[in-house]
Amino acid sequence: MTSSRLPGKVLMLAGGRPLLGILIERLHSVAAIDEVVVATTVNGTDDDVAAVATSSGATVFRGSEHDVLGRVAGALAMAKAEIAVEITGDCPLIDPAIVGACIDEFHASVATSAYVANTTGPELGVPPGLDVQVFRAEALHQIERETANPDDREHVSMPFYRPENASRWRPRFLSFFPADLCRRVWISLDYEADYRLIKQAYEALVDTAPLFGARPLIDYCLRQSALTAECLRLRGLPA
Repeated sequence: MTSSRLPGKVLMLAGGRPLLGILIERLHSVAAIDEVVVATTVNGTDDDVAAVATSSGATVFRGSEHDVLGRVAGALAMAKAEIAVEITGDCPLIDPAIVGACIDEFHASVATSAYVANTTGPELGVPPGLDVQVFRAEALHQIERETANPDDREHVSMPFYRPENASRWRPRFLSFFPADLCRRVWISLDYEADYRLIKQAYEALVDTAPLFGARPLIDYCLRQSALTAECLRLRGLPA
């Protein structure tokens, strides 16, 4: 709730619903996911996050605002998770089919790889805002025990895809759309313009298909060329 760029963003409304609730609903629709856990902070400002998560059918784990790695590791330990599917709260319109495909690929390659993702490799595999990361929970616990890098405390899964760690974790990076298309749309929630785009897209698409996927979402954003261009410009990217 204390996001510096867009305070309260995860509980902003689209179609009269909190974005966090929309995200949880989408994750509940993924058959391979056994439990959805929202890892929020112990701060009183996040009491409403915990309440919305609980009312949406998610489990809640609360930990340090500043040690995100420790918070996520704690959530996985509480859930007794063997496999983690990490989705950040700024990806409310996550595509359940893409989440499922990443999980399937993780299972298919688990003997050789500890980590599968679609946006952290050399090229984007989806537009930002559709980010999925799947990894062995024990691997994250190892990172949490071993790391002395403060960046790892903030950017939970970064050690998995650092080039120098490639031989240890053997990350796999999946592509669902051409890289040039992925660079033309930004659907992650960081700024007011992002919220306007996400809200408009959700409200335009949800009645036809409540769990609409990435392709209609991307197509909608491309049609909203001025707003999509503003979202890109906010990141210093060409529109």
